[in-house]
Amino acid sequence: MAVKRGTLLGLEVKSGKHHHQLYFINAESEAAVVEKIKTGNLVLPGLKEASTEVISGQAEQPNIFKLYEQNIGMLTPMLADNLKEAEKLYPEEWIAEAIKEAVSLNKRNWRYIERILENWSSQGKSSGTHKGHTGETDKYKGQLFDHLVQR
Repeated sequence: MAVKRGTLLGLEVKSGKHHHQLYFINAESEAAVVEKIKTGNLVLPGLKEASTEVISGQAEQPNIFKLYEQNIGMLTPMLADNLKEAEKLYPEEWIAEAIKEAVSLNKRNWRYIERILENWSSQGKSSGTHKGHTGETDKYKGQLFDHLVQR
């Protein structure tokens, strides 16, 4: 699960009759080590060089998850669920732009990003339309305090 989520890099290596599963933290330095192992430029102690074969590498992470981890911070399971929910409600480009806007304002938290998306959804955004819009903005029209609501 950690490899699928992108927290760890997974590598399965075959040496003779044995299969070894190796895991690395998903960081630039560790990704460079994985690449060296894949290309054969790095030989691991205890594995025979001639019979070492890379069977599988890392799983690709969806773009918004990678963008969040690179710019905001570590992705927890709860935040991953929030991002999945946001994917259902908003276009992926909007989420990416909201993350970039929050980072440019040095507001690095999910709540701030979520508010940006909510504002774009209710007030409109200059590029594109909201794919999850249901037209419920007038659901309180005709109610007791309708005259106080600015539309």
